Amino acid sequence: HAPDGRRCMDRSRVHNAPRRTHYKQANTRSRTQTQRMKAADFRFALISDIQFADVPDKTNATGTQFRRYRGTLDVAHRAVEFFNAHHSVEPLAFALHNGDVIDHQAAWDFERDEFRDEQQGMEALKAVMRVLSSSFTKEWIFTLGNHEMYNFTRAQLRDGITVEGKRGTPFTFRCANERGEFYHSFSPHAKWRVVVLDPYDISVYSRGRGMGLCEDAVKLLCENSPSAAEYVKNTPDVFRTEKMSHFPYFKGLEGRNKRWVPFNGALSEAQLNWLSSELDDAAKCEQRVIIFSHLLVHPHTAADGGKTLLWNYEDALGVLRRSAERGNPVAAVFSGHQHEGGFHTCEEMGTHFVVMESPLLAQPVDPEHPEESDAGPYAVVEVSDECIRIVGNGAKTTSPLFRDAEHARSCVASSDARQVSKVRTIAVPSASLNANAHM
Repeated sequence: HAPDGRRCMDRSRVHNAPRRTHYKQANTRSRTQTQRMKAADFRFALISDIQFADVPDKTNATGTQFRRYRGTLDVAHRAVEFFNAHHSVEPLAFALHNGDVIDHQAAWDFERDEFRDEQQGMEALKAVMRVLSSSFTKEWIFTLGNHEMYNFTRAQLRDGITVEGKRGTPFTFRCANERGEFYHSFSPHAKWRVVVLDPYDISVYSRGRGMGLCEDAVKLLCENSPSAAEYVKNTPDVFRTEKMSHFPYFKGLEGRNKRWVPFNGALSEAQLNWLSSELDDAAKCEQRVIIFSHLLVHPHTAADGGKTLLWNYEDALGVLRRSAERGNPVAAVFSGHQHEGGFHTCEEMGTHFVVMESPLLAQPVDPEHPEESDAGPYAVVEVSDECIRIVGNGAKTTSPLFRDAEHARSCVASSDARQVSKVRTIAVPSASLNANAHM
């Protein structure tokens, strides 16, 4: 997926800074805040799991979450407004949505137990894209989540779906890069490499909507889940119908084995080898690395044992660990999928594992007292060789990412100047680049 010709001396994939766009700025921006922003090597906007559907609010299947499906568009609107305000002060290199842009219910009628007309999913996608298209940042990256696989085919996700944006200009939703690669890398700054993973490279839904289940992935799932094995044995037409929601997912599974469910997936051996090569090459190029994966990579970020983990998270962690041992630990891994969010710093590697919350769980903002509300989840991430500053808001005051964060008034204005954002600063692990990078 990374052509042999693209090595560290080729800067053709380093993003050019977007054209500056004028936007109202707060008059209270301090000199310290300005210096912090200028010190960043690059900055990007981050949101995950918008998961919009035009359906009534309700709890999830286990009754542990109350989900506001239509309200996710309000969160997305506030996010774009926040991103635009920051972009007007100093351009953002890119914006990234980390998987699950619309919900499974846009594709599947759970009451009638059948696919909905494809147009319903397209209308849901258009609703989200119209909001995101208002961003001043035009470089959007969409990572692959399980709900993308429920709603679209691999071909659609590879080639892109273009809709009319809010200003009448085309806006494309695509989960692959310009070469059609679902896992890929790019350099937003000469000192940094961003790696995007495809955690559904191996998945029962890897082919996408209506294309039939992947037999090899179903076999792997059944080898690790007695409940899945029993269901597939008794329902042989499941490969055609794609009805994999009809059995107790977690029956017979304990701890981290709870990851063996249909809504998770794995990195293929080819992708693991590619990831290892990318990290080695980044070290040779004296580049630090940030990784994006919809699925969680570290078990200490996973709630309730491991329900949201990569099937082969140990293999992925092994690749990261080897890179750290060679002197170039990955700075951070950003994930979604787990709606409640999560955060963990691996002391062994120094790598931070950040899980963004979902707008599905966001509390409605009190229009009379917006400064007392958590308007997120969304963030602007400022990256330097010393630290990563995550500026934004969580879905709730108990947000794992912002729970112990510094509270500070936003250095930029939004439609509500009283909005208070939070800042979580995490240290970039030290590196000894080139020490053993060529070994």
